[in-house]
Amino acid sequence: MQFARSDRADFRSAGDVLLVVESENQRRVLEPIARELGREITPASARVGWREQRRLTARAVALCRALDAELRAAQAPLPLAEQAWYALARDAAHAFGYARALLATGRWTSAAIGSTHGPVARALAIAAREVGIPSIYVPHAPVLSDAEIVDLPVDYAALRGPGEVEHYASFGVEPQRLAVAGDPSIARAPELPVLRPDGTAVFAPSPDPADCLSQMIAVIKEATSETITVSPHPRSDLRSLRAISPASWTFWPRRTIELLEQGPPVVLQHSSGVALEALQLGIPVVELSCESGDPVYPFIREPHVTKVVTPDELRAALDGARSATASARDALVQWAGHWVARTGAEAAARVAGLLRHARSAGPGETPIWDAWSSPVRSARGPEVGNQRL
Repeated sequence: MQFARSDRADFRSAGDVLLVVESENQRRVLEPIARELGREITPASARVGWREQRRLTARAVALCRALDAELRAAQAPLPLAEQAWYALARDAAHAFGYARALLATGRWTSAAIGSTHGPVARALAIAAREVGIPSIYVPHAPVLSDAEIVDLPVDYAALRGPGEVEHYASFGVEPQRLAVAGDPSIARAPELPVLRPDGTAVFAPSPDPADCLSQMIAVIKEATSETITVSPHPRSDLRSLRAISPASWTFWPRRTIELLEQGPPVVLQHSSGVALEALQLGIPVVELSCESGDPVYPFIREPHVTKVVTPDELRAALDGARSATASARDALVQWAGHWVARTGAEAAARVAGLLRHARSAGPGETPIWDAWSSPVRSARGPEVGNQRL
């Protein structure tokens, strides 16, 4: 697959579908859909006039300054460190100008994104609405809990399972505007692996802050002296992760799903989408506590996932996982199926079908749900009102 870049993203063309990829996990979910469409993957490139780019950047910085002033007046904290915040705004402005230039060529009849809160993906969705072509969201990860960052500023959404539809409906989203497709990024045989009770546990860390990772590793070390297999996230800092891990631990070099298919007895993680991949295979999952707070995914809940804070709790969870019964594994698979209805080629075909429907039906009158410009019911309880600047 070839790449065409703005500063921070890869824009690609699958026939008349414009794709944007901001991470390895987004690539994994969008590539099978392109193959299902049977189209050649080609670079998507365009020139952006410097005057237009300069105007968009100035506008983004001005909006940041206005919001900065409002937050300071209300004695509210800035959402990011000031320098990072302004850099993100400039990146978003560049992406928006690039997406506009691409769509102005008239080559594409629809746009697909793998994230709704990445600046480049969101820019493409907005640019697509400007020119009147439909946009579709194909999630690269399980749905998040927080209403403030999980909205759907698109015309169509190919969600993973009925649990995700129910989650969006709890925020007031109309379920009839949501489709269930599955997860195209996983292609595997449906047979569950034979778990190895005496095998090594898997620690699958996300690219969390160093203090959070150190906290989790310290709990694991105190709970057990056994060798642990570490399967890092694609964006993990491997050098730093190795430095804080015991020398006896081993590191898995390939995709975590390939390790899970070998049947490890348990997966240790914190707020990671890999937990859902493990549950699909009937592998017990432990949620490690971290200062970052509650799990970010609604599927991570007891009794399906065991939450631990102390080494003693983890020690008991490890013992329970290694003695899990067949019926307990079946319950995990059933729970996972509520959140991921299908995988692989079948899921990719569903998404491709939705893209074909979008091409003929066109965009909706409004996005499915734009929480950044309308009040929504937050997962935390009170309403969240966001204004589009």
